[in-house]
Amino acid sequence: MRTTILLLFLGVWAQAQVDYGCNGERYLGELFETVSKTTVEYGSNVDVFGDSIDLFMDIYEPQDEDFITRPVIIFAHGGSFISGTRQDMANTCESFAKKGYVAATIDYRLLSIFQGIPDSISALDITVKASHDMRAAIRWFKHSAIDGGNPYKIDPDQMFIGGYSAGAITAIIAGTFDEGDSDLPFIQQLLDQNGGFQGSTGNPDFHIYGEEVKGIVNYSGAIYDTSWIDETDPFIVSYHGTADETVPFGYDDVVVLGNPIVPLHGSGSIHEHLDKLGVDNKLYTVEGGGHTDIYFLSQFEEDRVAATMSADSSLTLIICGSLVSVHNPELKELSIYPNPVNDRLFIDGIDAKAHVILYDISGQVIQSTLYGHGVFVDDLKQGMYVVHIEDGALGYVGRFIKQ
Repeated sequence: MRTTILLLFLGVWAQAQVDYGCNGERYLGELFETVSKTTVEYGSNVDVFGDSIDLFMDIYEPQDEDFITRPVIIFAHGGSFISGTRQDMANTCESFAKKGYVAATIDYRLLSIFQGIPDSISALDITVKASHDMRAAIRWFKHSAIDGGNPYKIDPDQMFIGGYSAGAITAIIAGTFDEGDSDLPFIQQLLDQNGGFQGSTGNPDFHIYGEEVKGIVNYSGAIYDTSWIDETDPFIVSYHGTADETVPFGYDDVVVLGNPIVPLHGSGSIHEHLDKLGVDNKLYTVEGGGHTDIYFLSQFEEDRVAATMSADSSLTLIICGSLVSVHNPELKELSIYPNPVNDRLFIDGIDAKAHVILYDISGQVIQSTLYGHGVFVDDLKQGMYVVHIEDGALGYVGRFIKQ
């Protein structure tokens, strides 16, 4: 009876007209100046040594927030499943909170470096454990919204997950691996040893809420078998370097401390698989980019900005329905001039009512306006900017220098 009532409630919730604050700027850039952080324990389990371990997450919210319901995005850190902490994703969570999300970064169980270099079985086992922890964090948020008074003002039907490297692998498995996806005996054995499909992390009463999410943000992640991902799974947006020396862009061994561990399908293979299925997904490829350099080297700064915009537009489209077009820089060739520019930027080939959004190199929205007869940029500081143009069903991303 309890489950039936819950399902009916979720159905009504999903069909309701919810105000997510979609205004053409929210979720597309950092709009809130400050965020608050709360640390909570979302579950517990036993670690690789059999000792009890409490699992925490830091929750970031935009301050001075007026909207009743907000989407949630949960991140997992990288570290090859042997290192890293939830604080590693603090900046990412702060950025998403400033865009209007409730964002969280979680602890998850890791191997110990004192166990030596992991083999393929221990690597897959810790992946199962980590994905179970991520699933528990999802269920914790759903419970908080449905039966816990909704202290974070969220919509449990608008949940996203993501991560970097090992954290991305964790999120992809948590979001796409369904019961019955694999008939490999050793995979089933790993699941059985770790509490079954849903795992044993967190309050077992929360299993009734499920772990469904709307999308996955994949920063340099991978999956063991692409057949585990199908048309019923969440939308995936990825960012990955083609020369990644740790997690393969295509299909190859994951390398930890110079040692090949287990072959995985990286973002390139995932994208190719989904394209063959005709399933919408987004991949921003960084030619020649490695595993870590694409996230901090200045030579990849434009890639980071463009990839951030692609992810923001993709997720905003899911949340808001029809606010923005998920774009690709090659959809429409336009001429932006003068470049460099002093006062007014002109764009050939677009309608006067086209929507123009200007970003700085950090991804923050600087200006959002209709094109009209040009875009005035005389008040901008000197430097490089990104322009995102929405003209009907088409989109375009370009760059210009303000003198």
